[in-house]
Amino acid sequence: MIAQKTKLEELPESILNQARNALVLLRIPRSLKGFRYLTIATVLVVLVPERLERITKEIYPEVARRCGTKSSRVERCMRKAINRFWEAGNREALDQMAGYHLDKRPTNTEFIDLVSIYIANS
Repeated sequence: MIAQKTKLEELPESILNQARNALVLLRIPRSLKGFRYLTIATVLVVLVPERLERITKEIYPEVARRCGTKSSRVERCMRKAINRFWEAGNREALDQMAGYHLDKRPTNTEFIDLVSIYIANS
């Protein structure tokens, strides 16, 4: 029922699984709505990287549409999930994904970019 509600069947299952696995590796709790939103956003960016340049105009609205919520909620939940990751997640894994050490918490855009590049290069 959740897959139908979030319209995940339209997205490639292999990329969805890679995105989920990357977020689990980073220790972002699956129970957070931001986990689901980050998963979808990451897949959308892996499929069309240029979308990241229009995160507020394309990514947030598309994720909101697929999940039956508002763009502002998508942005906020993603930010909360990234904050949770930054406080208690596996920062070393993100450093490895990025190829360099991150000194400050990444923005939503930076985070999605790092994870999507990691998946695209896997």
